[in-house]
Amino acid sequence: MRAIFRKSVTVKRRAAGSYVAGVWTPGALTTTAIQASVQPASAEDMQRLPEGQRQTGAVRIYTNDALRTATGTQEADIVVTEQGDYEVSVAEAWSNGLIPHNFYLCTRVV
Repeated sequence: MRAIFRKSVTVKRRAAGSYVAGVWTPGALTTTAIQASVQPASAEDMQRLPEGQRQTGAVRIYTNDALRTATGTQEADIVVTEQGDYEVSVAEAWSNGLIPHNFYLCTRVV
């Protein structure tokens, strides 16, 4: 994707957590800046989300950077936009040979 359509956004990433003496301890929080295109989610995008995540709002993010969804003990990345914080819910790699990039559907953190 061409850089002219992107702007700098901050991503908050937490390392995988673990149990210490039977108590859950979250991993360390880091922040980084990426270049991304942030756009409103469509009605079709909202239908792809689980029922409980449809009310908060969502955005589509296009970038070359890899973002994480929640898996196991790994928390999802949080993307900080002018409209608020959004958690990465859906991730897809698009490599059609023309403009390879990553697509993410992110839900608002309330």
